Amino acid sequence: MQSTTYLFGAIALAISLGACNQNSTTTPESNATGGGISSSEAAPETPESPPTLQFTALEWDASPVSLELQDQVGQTFEFSCPPGDASQTIWGTGVYTSDSSICTAAVHAGLFSAEIGGNLTLEILAGQDLYTGSQQNEVTSSDYGAWDGSFRFPEASGNAATTPNIQWDSTPGSFGIAENVGDRYSFNCPANGELGASVWGTDTYTNDSAICVAAVHAGKIDPTTGGLITIEIAPGQNSYTGGDRNGVVTADYGSWGGSFIFVDE
Repeated sequence: MQSTTYLFGAIALAISLGACNQNSTTTPESNATGGGISSSEAAPETPESPPTLQFTALEWDASPVSLELQDQVGQTFEFSCPPGDASQTIWGTGVYTSDSSICTAAVHAGLFSAEIGGNLTLEILAGQDLYTGSQQNEVTSSDYGAWDGSFRFPEASGNAATTPNIQWDSTPGSFGIAENVGDRYSFNCPANGELGASVWGTDTYTNDSAICVAAVHAGKIDPTTGGLITIEIAPGQNSYTGGDRNGVVTADYGSWGGSFIFVDE
């Protein structure tokens, strides 16, 4: 009986040891490094999508005045013009009065056609002493005198496809740029120009000289064909010397507060 007791005891001990070994076996999943994220670790944040640029839709008769933007000089605004009719009144070329139709002015500036519409960036400017009208892109703008607010389209500046046609007697003062020393502006002088407007100086011209006539004098364009020209606003000079060039006679003048020259782009 004693040997039988020992036998059953040995069997029980073996079974007990086997169960302990089985319970303590390490599985690959539990022993793997980085096998999961602990509950105390935060999941990485999903990057935010970049914001979508929204353009505010306009009615075709909307102007900075009607939108109450005329006093926010130097600020830019994004707008969208739907397909429409560019028959609203506008004043100016390149720089427009603040009561001009924004969408019609954009067509005049060559940003898009009225039939298609499009997006634009508008910059609010201070008032000017004079606004010169012109006909371009099947839209006619009107002349106007002093007005207390203006706007322009920055993306139209320096673009040959949208460079405004100007009149042959237009001066830097016509566009309110006569004092912007160092700035450059491109214009298109239409064909078959008249050379009767006054010009003072040679190569450096007074800022009240006719731009297109001075361009002929400087040899930049021919009055029959017209053409694209770029001016740079320059400081005033103590004196200006006139001369006879290319069929244009310019006059002498003394001290004057502002000038312009022609540059090649």
